[in-house]
Amino acid sequence: AGCITGGVFTTAAKENTNENLLNENFAFAENADGTWTVKPAQEQSLVAGWNWYSSYLKITLDDLTNALGDNGVQIKNQAAQYKQYRDNLGIWAGSLTAIDLRDMYMVNVKADQTTQVAAPLAVTEEYTLPINPGWNWIGYPSNVNVDINTVLTLLTPEKNDLIKTQHKGYAQFNYNKWRGGLKTMLPGEGYMYYSNAT
Repeated sequence: AGCITGGVFTTAAKENTNENLLNENFAFAENADGTWTVKPAQEQSLVAGWNWYSSYLKITLDDLTNALGDNGVQIKNQAAQYKQYRDNLGIWAGSLTAIDLRDMYMVNVKADQTTQVAAPLAVTEEYTLPINPGWNWIGYPSNVNVDINTVLTLLTPEKNDLIKTQHKGYAQFNYNKWRGGLKTMLPGEGYMYYSNAT
C-alpha cells in the first residue's frame, strides 16, 4: 500500500520515487518552478462524445484542458460559456474562464479517455448548491459516495423535484423523501436537478 500523501519533490527525486508508494488517489502535479507536489488526484473515465463532469478537487480550467489534451473537443457550462479545442492552432479558446465546483460541465472528447487531474481536495462544507427554478447543472464537490437523501438535506425541494445522472438513473422528491433508482451521489459525476419552485 502507498504511503506518500504530500510533499514537494525535485524532478530527480520524483524520477527516483516509485509511484506505487503514492497513496491511492494521489498523484504528482508539476509546479511552475520545476518541482513536483504530491496532491490528491481525480481519475475519470470519459467516453467518446459528451460526458457529464464535476470535480471534488480545487482544479483550474487549465488543469482540465491539460488533462484532456488534443483529445478534447469542448467543455461547456449551463450558461453556454465554453472552451473549444482548436485543432488547427493546437490551443483551447472560448468564453469559459474558470471551473466552479458547484457546477456540472459537459465535456466532449473525440475518443474514450481516462483523465487524471491533481489539486487540493475541496472542503465540501464550503460549497452550497444554488438551485434555481427549472433545470440546474450541479456538481458534487465531495470525494465520497453519499446517500442522496443525506446530500440533499440542505435543499428545500418541492414535490416532484427531480435529479438525474447521465447514465445511472434519477430520483424524484415525493412524500418528504427522494425516491427512484438514483440512491447515491458519486464523486466526479455531474447531475441535472429540476426544481419546481416558482
